[in-house]
Amino acid sequence: MKTMIMADYLNRNGVVAERARRAGRSLDRIEQNIILAGRHMAKEKGVSRERINALEMDGERDWEKVLAPFHVEVVFAYYDEPFEEISAQPSYVIRESNHPGLPTGSHVCAEQLKDAGQAFPRTPSYQAWVRAGKKVVRS
Repeated sequence: MKTMIMADYLNRNGVVAERARRAGRSLDRIEQNIILAGRHMAKEKGVSRERINALEMDGERDWEKVLAPFHVEVVFAYYDEPFEEISAQPSYVIRESNHPGLPTGSHVCAEQLKDAGQAFPRTPSYQAWVRAGKKVVRS
């Protein structure tokens, strides 16, 4: 099971690298960190350098994944508590994603979604959230 997860992770590295190459750009900081983290985890598990390269090259040739548009399904999760001059900020959880910088299950703020070029889901106002008796998360 663990080797399948590692293979999927390294395969995704190849997809990320190929998408950047096709777009005619170099990898951004987030993409570089994702690739380096995957390689580091594989080395710790004892995967050989040749096997890492082979799995990444498989990802580069997986046209179904490389050419697929980014799909990120995001839902509102909670509000962060206001702090001094900073108003309450909504937080979202990612249900489904093929975006390298927005992994499934992670919590993101509106800024991160905007930076990745993703749309915002319906979000209740802070007043309606508090009036409904919902909890506010303290950072």
